[in-house]
Amino acid sequence: MRLPYQSHSRAYYAVRLRTAILLALILLLPEMWTAKFGLALAQTPAWHSTTALPEALETFAAAVDQRSDGQSLYVVGGLDVDMAMISNKVRIAPITGSGSGVGSLGTFTSVNFNNGLQALYRDICGVIYNHNLYAIGGISSSQIHAPQTTAAVWYAPIDGMGNIGQWINTTSLPLPLQLHGSVAVNGYLYVMGGSSDLHDDHREYLSMENKVYYAPINSNGSVGSWNQTGVLPGAEDGGPEIYKTCPLAVPTGSGNRIYLVGGETSGQHVLPCGLGMGSAVVQVAYAVQQSDGTLSGWTVNQDHPLPCPVAAQAIA
Repeated sequence: MRLPYQSHSRAYYAVRLRTAILLALILLLPEMWTAKFGLALAQTPAWHSTTALPEALETFAAAVDQRSDGQSLYVVGGLDVDMAMISNKVRIAPITGSGSGVGSLGTFTSVNFNNGLQALYRDICGVIYNHNLYAIGGISSSQIHAPQTTAAVWYAPIDGMGNIGQWINTTSLPLPLQLHGSVAVNGYLYVMGGSSDLHDDHREYLSMENKVYYAPINSNGSVGSWNQTGVLPGAEDGGPEIYKTCPLAVPTGSGNRIYLVGGETSGQHVLPCGLGMGSAVVQVAYAVQQSDGTLSGWTVNQDHPLPCPVAAQAIA
């Protein structure tokens, strides 16, 4: 049975256009980021086409594993646009090439059944840490027509050839979440923002979450107990109340920083695919990771915000 599927609205394409404009402006203004944050952005002369995904996907998770002999891209779950079906597949492609072809993708291999996700997932977070692939929260369904927001956290080991092993269930999130952000750094897994609500086939009425949770990553790849370490930056930090964002971890001389770039404020409802009718923001903020895994208070960059508001973005 297929899930009902809707065509994209004007708001969908407006957000995608803003994202494209933002990327172009960031590539043109690297000195601003270097001066403020010490982040040097590589100058990319042009985008290059490479191997396409096996199917058209949205609301999936993606992460890269780096080994001594190379790197691989992992694409986890998502909504198959053509079939209008939630997926349990993990799609793997080696990152290959030399010279001007560095960064190109090899052929995708799709893994399902025993080595695929244990249910159907979309609006999921995926990270890789110490050669383990983590699938965190999202909208899941053991049956295609019965989706629900989940608190489940799964991980699967990645071997020396880039293949994934059996999925193992580990400590669940404190609450079910979708549309959240996640990052792993220095032995800790962080999950922030998102929504705990279910959704119907036409619109998602969201109860937004602004909490930041963290848990230690054990030596065997399992995740320990979750605890809260503050909330996402809000008015008290000099910015709007953020509920949906993408985090980025950056090692620095004074400790690892977790950056939040853009995002969305709370709205009463969002359009299909997580595109909000709350307000997109230009805010850039960061917090410093402490030795016990907690985060310092957020510092909002007041002098150099993003060139334009962005609600739906991906950074790496």
